[in-house]
Amino acid sequence: MTSTPFTVYRMAVCLYNGATSLDYQGPVELLGLRSTSIRKLFPDMLGANETNCAIDATYLANTLDPIVPLAGPKLLADQTYDDAKEQFDIILIPGGACSARKDASLPNL
Repeated sequence: MTSTPFTVYRMAVCLYNGATSLDYQGPVELLGLRSTSIRKLFPDMLGANETNCAIDATYLANTLDPIVPLAGPKLLADQTYDDAKEQFDIILIPGGACSARKDASLPNL
């Protein structure tokens, strides 16, 4: 069985304190089924061979301190916005409470 090459799309998940967990976790869970690691582990899962793309997520935030969402567990970013030098194909910005606007509106976001 030969493996079909696929295009990898990079997704930035922009995190901030007060973000709504479901707004990032739902899409990441769904799109994560197309990640390169899942495709390699389970090449036939959910029709993984029917598409020619993979989506890999990178979590970004203003700092590497734990992110406290509106509800749910804390989350750690992979990189800060300032440290992220790569180009992203998809940018996911979750919604959040009105009080979260201060953190979400910083210039480097």
